[in-house]
Amino acid sequence: MERTAAEQERLERARIRISTILTLASELQAPVTPADIRRASIAPLTPVALRSAVVAANLILIVVDNLAFTLAGLADDRAIEALLAGLAPPADPGRL
Repeated sequence: MERTAAEQERLERARIRISTILTLASELQAPVTPADIRRASIAPLTPVALRSAVVAANLILIVVDNLAFTLAGLADDRAIEALLAGLAPPADPGRL
């Protein structure tokens, strides 16, 4: 799908904003909140979209933290397995 120049610009601004939020949350070791997402949003969000954004942002923080522990040699294999089990694709990928 082709995007207009305005849509591309909006998307880039949104990427920059979420990158900033994730960096701050990671540095502060704090979760991303609905208020954070609302402040960063370029467009109004439905309650479902807001919830999705909060969940996605916090999942990213979990995955990045897990990666840092893994690369530092500090990750527990059981914790890694639990994370991987939660991220495993569904048995039927067509149902996504």
